[in-house]
Amino acid sequence: MDKLHEQGDDLDEASFFQLIKIVRSGSPPEVHEAVAYLHKRMALSLAPFLFCLLGTAIGLRVRKGGRALGIFLSIALMLGYYLLSLIGEQTARAGTVSQFVGSWLATAVTLVGSLVLLWVPPGRRLPSFDLRGLFRRSKEKKSTSQPTASSIFFLTGFPSLLDSGC
Repeated sequence: MDKLHEQGDDLDEASFFQLIKIVRSGSPPEVHEAVAYLHKRMALSLAPFLFCLLGTAIGLRVRKGGRALGIFLSIALMLGYYLLSLIGEQTARAGTVSQFVGSWLATAVTLVGSLVLLWVPPGRRLPSFDLRGLFRRSKEKKSTSQPTASSIFFLTGFPSLLDSGC
């Protein structure tokens, strides 16, 4: 029982108030790690809410595919969230970005993606960012020939190709 009441030096096991105490009176390396853990814990506490919001948005969007598509999208999005949080944590540890940005990166991207999916009506296309189409257009302005099938594909973007019903 004594081991349960001992305060460990491991920040993973520290309570929220112990982390705040370390931030206020710790050495600079400890403060750096404690701030990262505080932000990480706060960001992860919002993850269930964000996944509910994202699941609702995807459920309203996806009409075809049944359960298999839903399971695939869920696993892919959770893996993407995990990878973004891992990238954010590692860049914060390296000092490339602040601990705040590193810890909240995956949460912010998930929130923005969920809100975009909820904001755009299900019948409308999502905005596409086709960089190849931008470069293709600049070359086509110089030439006066008729557009080819491949240039039409790049100009319309990938989502519109799926939406055309071909």
